[in-house]
Amino acid sequence: MKNIVVTFLTLTTLNAFATEKMGAEALEMYSVLSNHQVVECLRNAPSRMINISIEKEVARCPGCNSYKISGNELNIDVPRSKKTVITIKGSAVRDVFGGYVQTYSCDID
Repeated sequence: MKNIVVTFLTLTTLNAFATEKMGAEALEMYSVLSNHQVVECLRNAPSRMINISIEKEVARCPGCNSYKISGNELNIDVPRSKKTVITIKGSAVRDVFGGYVQTYSCDID
């Protein structure tokens, strides 16, 4: 029970911090990167990257945006010459109750 309370407090505190200090684009990336499907995918991504760039491609349908995160993996102190590209594609799937549920697919190259 104690762990549940601590987790709840942590999540609400981080969300309140994020909404006050960040811009709209940063909040969008926060919600994308904190999605459970994306978190599972990013566990396989390199943990240390530099020269990171994020590109957003806006699609016509709501919730269908795609994001490309690219950067050089850091090998001890020297960055590798080949860029690692993480592609996150969003899609809105129709819900049982008539609404939409946001889902993501992730690919690491």
